[in-house]
Amino acid sequence: MTAALRRQLVAHEAVCRRVLADVHGQVPVARALSDVRADTWRSAVTEAIQGFEVTRHRARLALVAMSLEDGMSIAEVSRAWGVSRQLASRWVQESRSLHPPWDGPGPDGAEQ
Repeated sequence: MTAALRRQLVAHEAVCRRVLADVHGQVPVARALSDVRADTWRSAVTEAIQGFEVTRHRARLALVAMSLEDGMSIAEVSRAWGVSRQLASRWVQESRSLHPPWDGPGPDGAEQ
């Protein structure tokens, strides 16, 4: 998911540079945005960011679950992640709904 986000951000930067160059070259903003299909690239970047955030959160919860299996307390999880005990407690509750992280595909989609 990180690679997909990175590709979208690189493409987004290229599109932004093109729009800026066009606008500086006296192309009307509406035309510059239309030429790059701003509606499409904006939503693609937003979807990539959202997908990344979901994956990141699930990975965090899997690590929290493994921490608990290793005997860490909520306070230790809180200190390890640098978050409040309340947030750590919420992560612990959420992590209990996960299957063990080794039961499914890895970060790249391949079975572990």
